[in-house]
Amino acid sequence: MGHAITPTHTDLAALLDVAHTRLCAPRVPRCHGIFLDTLSSAEQQQIADRTGTPLHGNPADLLVCPKPHISPSRVDLVSRMQHCCQDGRLCHIIHRSDSRKPLRPPRTAEELLNELQHLFSETPAAEPDEQAILTLAAHIEQMTRRFAAAVGTLERISIYYHRLRDLGMSRTFDRLADDERESLALAVFLVEQLDSVQASDYSAPVIHIASVLERELQRRIVRCPGLTGGAFPHGRPTLGTLPFMLRHPDRTGDDWQRLLDYTAQHWQGAVDPDAPAEVVSFEAFIGVLTSIKHLRNRAAHMGSVPRERYSWLFRVVCQGGPLRIGALNVLLLAWEG
Repeated sequence: MGHAITPTHTDLAALLDVAHTRLCAPRVPRCHGIFLDTLSSAEQQQIADRTGTPLHGNPADLLVCPKPHISPSRVDLVSRMQHCCQDGRLCHIIHRSDSRKPLRPPRTAEELLNELQHLFSETPAAEPDEQAILTLAAHIEQMTRRFAAAVGTLERISIYYHRLRDLGMSRTFDRLADDERESLALAVFLVEQLDSVQASDYSAPVIHIASVLERELQRRIVRCPGLTGGAFPHGRPTLGTLPFMLRHPDRTGDDWQRLLDYTAQHWQGAVDPDAPAEVVSFEAFIGVLTSIKHLRNRAAHMGSVPRERYSWLFRVVCQGGPLRIGALNVLLLAWEG
């Protein structure tokens, strides 16, 4: 008969060290959901989760949910509509501030529209703040890019670059940063997809375009030396920053005056070669930002922007409107980047 092996003090100390290390750095729950094949799951007569509860509804909402923070072998079968970010028994990210339901990579224009609707359905009931809008914009741009890659458009994205030049940005498009060029092109591609399925909501391309304008604006504002950031409650300039500073110069310390002094040296308002006598002032540029911001916020909050309002935004930002050549063109030409 063998003798039981008694662990030594050294062995116990080693085990305690391992346990201590793991407890000090616990695994954070993340969403690792993988969607099931729609056709295969639709053929099944009865699908249930780990507790035996039937999973009803659209087969496209079914996914497997690995939970490596519990163990490598723990995998649940869940429904996006029944469990994800709703049922704490099966969804372990439900109370995290950055939690959101997983998104199925779209393969058709119809699936793209459906996934965009899922995104907008998860926006807060109250009007979202700037951070929520920033997060939503990042998800929309990521989804559009994944779909464009899936259908082969991303490899031919230069087609949309040429189209944007033809649509009013021939002098300015190549002044955009790389990410902004792609995002603006994907907005035009996205509109084509929404048109093809006769969509009633064009919030996603509105957010694409407004985000490009906002990011190019941010780059220029933060280059102004000496700004205290008092007008940046979210840690960065937004579409509403300049209108706020213009209306309330007394509430930003000396930042408004610093910005005026800076743009006096870097703003060249004669931007329209067809009207060389016309000069767009810095204040006139700021005047159009409020209406752009309102439509962007409506898109992020309500998820309901009709086709004609998208067309209005594209014209005001890229083609014409009160500034004759569009706010983005004015920004890129008048304010030295």
